Amino acid sequence: MARRKLSPEEYRRRKRKVMIRRVIFGAICLAILALLMTLIVLLFRAIFGGKVTPKPAGFAQIGPAVAAADTGLAQYVNLYDFALPVPESEKVSDAYFTDVLFIGDSRTLGLSMYGNIGDAKALASSNVSVSGAWDYSFGENGETIAQALAEKPYSAIYIGFGTNELGWPYVDSFIEEYGALIDNIRAAQPLTSIYVQAIIPISANRSASGDSYNNERVALFNTQLQAMCAKKEVYFLDLNAAYADETGALPAEYTGDGINLNTDCFDIWHDYLVTHTVKKELYTN
Repeated sequence: MARRKLSPEEYRRRKRKVMIRRVIFGAICLAILALLMTLIVLLFRAIFGGKVTPKPAGFAQIGPAVAAADTGLAQYVNLYDFALPVPESEKVSDAYFTDVLFIGDSRTLGLSMYGNIGDAKALASSNVSVSGAWDYSFGENGETIAQALAEKPYSAIYIGFGTNELGWPYVDSFIEEYGALIDNIRAAQPLTSIYVQAIIPISANRSASGDSYNNERVALFNTQLQAMCAKKEVYFLDLNAAYADETGALPAEYTGDGINLNTDCFDIWHDYLVTHTVKKELYTN
């Protein structure tokens, strides 16, 4: 039997029906897909929703997990924030100082003599400033920083300048010289952890003497040091927090001249160092 030819009106009606069926079918498929996605999300939340460890300070959960054995932080990508002072950490033993180098002025010299820092090497002098430190000849052998860095690799290098520079008219010059010293050290030992130590405050009486050696300038210099550390991506140690009293000054019983520490006060420095270290393996930086 010959197939009847559809009229134009019948053809349009049939075409509309086919389109309507396709739209309905597509809507049903989308609804089913949305339902499946909702069920998957609900299932994921039911399994993992109650097992998220609170995020510790200083860590950001921004990517895939990084293994951090025995730390309890394995689900976090650890990005160190160089703009902040080194946080308190698990205490390390004095064996930590075996491969550590200290560079600094008279206060660092006192630490090397009375701070119980074990086998740490110290290049320090009361006569040195940050501007001449790189080429300065330390000790009886006249060793320079460059020679010490060529001798062996260090796991950490601690730098402490600022006491002799408080009288400089421009803090920018101090920061510029400090940054150049860091650049030289990093060029010689790029894998070494570099710690910049804040300037320890001076006594209230010495601060009130009327010259540039005052705790307002100590605070200014330390603020600039911390900002420099963020730019250079080196660790900032807030020694001020270890020594300052409630007024921000060095307690009078800690010093004889208002600036240098008494010999029995270097234990405070030591204790701060061993409880403020950074384990680089915990970070992706």
